[in-house]
Amino acid sequence: MRGNDIHSRAAKRVRADHRPAATGEFDHRILCDGVHDDIVEDDQLVQLEDAIATLEDVRDTRRNELGNGDELTTDTVDAITRLQDEADRRVMEVCAERCRAVLVDGDEWVGEGWEEASEVESAKREATNWLLEHPEACKRLWGQRSPTMSAMEVRD
Repeated sequence: MRGNDIHSRAAKRVRADHRPAATGEFDHRILCDGVHDDIVEDDQLVQLEDAIATLEDVRDTRRNELGNGDELTTDTVDAITRLQDEADRRVMEVCAERCRAVLVDGDEWVGEGWEEASEVESAKREATNWLLEHPEACKRLWGQRSPTMSAMEVRD
């Protein structure tokens, strides 16, 4: 994680909220371990969470300075909600990117001795199923709605 260069609330949310949500998408160790690391290293997610935390500070400051001014913070709350939705979409994209990495690079990991062939094949099956169940993330990332998951079809 980036340490002091982002809002502490954002850093906590990336680690405490998004990592478990993303790893919970998968059963296989290869996918869980990869997405676990990918979440905290994703610049887009960090930027979204930093923006959300900043807006939350603005909302809290306005509420404190203006009294019970919920009606005065409606636009800020709406912006926070929209950014939270975008962060959730980004988490799904990170998961999709990890699935693609398993499909594209898994055989290389076996060849280099990092993973067992049976483990990679099992992870590839789960990755394929996950991508087929999440066509919206695939479409945002690669412009395809319903991918057929061979490693060659998922490459850029």
